[in-house]
Amino acid sequence: AELVPRGARFADVGTDHAYLPVWLLQQGRITGAVASDLRPGPLERARGTAEKTPDGDGLPLVRRLSGIQPDEVNTIAIAGMGGE
Repeated sequence: AELVPRGARFADVGTDHAYLPVWLLQQGRITGAVASDLRPGPLERARGTAEKTPDGDGLPLVRRLSGIQPDEVNTIAIAGMGGE
């Protein structure tokens, strides 16, 4: 989280629960975020996290990386991929 520049438009690839983008939004570190994952289960968990927070209810969720538009973000996190 500390590596994300203030004011960034952020994409979290492999978001799972969307904890990182929601936290960054809550802290006011980023101006917007997209949460992306390949499977529907993680996106449902991400949706649940976003819906529980006032700042995360508008968090766009996409099912694949190609759903993120080039002008939509300028900072990307790809972390914690594959717990096993």
